[in-house]
Amino acid sequence: MRWDAIANKDAIDFKKLLKDAPDSMEKASYRAELNNIAKALKQLKDAGVTVIWRPFHEMNGNWFWWGTNDAKKPTNQQDYAALWIDMYSLFTKDYGLNNLIWVYAPNIAGTYYPAPAAFYPGDKYVDIVALDNYPKTPAFDDYPELLKLGKPVTDGEVGPHQQSYGKFDEMEVLNTYKGKAPYFLQWHSWAGAKVAIVDNVHCKELMNDAAAVTLDKIR
Repeated sequence: MRWDAIANKDAIDFKKLLKDAPDSMEKASYRAELNNIAKALKQLKDAGVTVIWRPFHEMNGNWFWWGTNDAKKPTNQQDYAALWIDMYSLFTKDYGLNNLIWVYAPNIAGTYYPAPAAFYPGDKYVDIVALDNYPKTPAFDDYPELLKLGKPVTDGEVGPHQQSYGKFDEMEVLNTYKGKAPYFLQWHSWAGAKVAIVDNVHCKELMNDAAAVTLDKIR
């Protein structure tokens, strides 16, 4: 039975997971998982594939084990940055993975989320900054703040809020990101949740719009 890292997130000490930390059961488990991921990414590198790599996303939320330790006054920003830099060092130096585009992707700011830039690990370790957002109507909240980081800004995840399932206007999505984001990632649907592009309105218009660069146009 696998240990539930989300349910037990408060018991996880980021410092114990780092390469130079003393040996421990949690370090061994984490490092083994990192090495397995790195080996898979190495296969993609050897096949000539560039990967948009978006690790430890939505860190300013509290729903993942790597997330903020306090909704309003977080104190684990430096520990998060160290965790990111540790992965960056392993993948780029130890495994030579120069095929990764590193994407820092916080959630939108809100009453229960610190500002998106609060956990930024540093310019040296990030290629793109992105924003995850599930609004009632298409929006690019916090774009001006992320733009200040001096990196290309894009969308990490977007999809309709529950009230807008099946009614999300895909042309509004396109117009929201046009001229700002080089790409956007809209999440898939699941039982009772119409989130995917194809399950919302004006999806064909989006795909046929000149501003949307689809796979057939880049081959």
